[in-house]
Amino acid sequence: HEFFSPKTLHAKGAKPALVHLGVTSGILILGYLVANLIPFFSDMQGVISAFAASFVVFAFPAYFYVQAARKANDWGEVPWYEKAYLGFIIFVVFPICFFVGLASSISAIAS
Repeated sequence: HEFFSPKTLHAKGAKPALVHLGVTSGILILGYLVANLIPFFSDMQGVISAFAASFVVFAFPAYFYVQAARKANDWGEVPWYEKAYLGFIIFVVFPICFFVGLASSISAIAS
């Protein structure tokens, strides 16, 4: 929006709303065209999600919890079973989900 019409970025009224509608519609149309022109787009999305989703779902929450507890000097008060669970998530569940998802996506592209 700022690139196409910087004067209407924080303005109110019909013109800024129409500019926003045009930019949003253009992005949606471009996404639709890309998704339909690339024949293996769904398989490519599978590879991208195999890389991103396993980090977001498994690794990052556990890692950020550990880092927050260490930064607050509360890591010593975290029970051992929570530490074991966090280690299990980071070092067992995350790699399994990552590699299984990646292998599945790559085999779908190869076939």
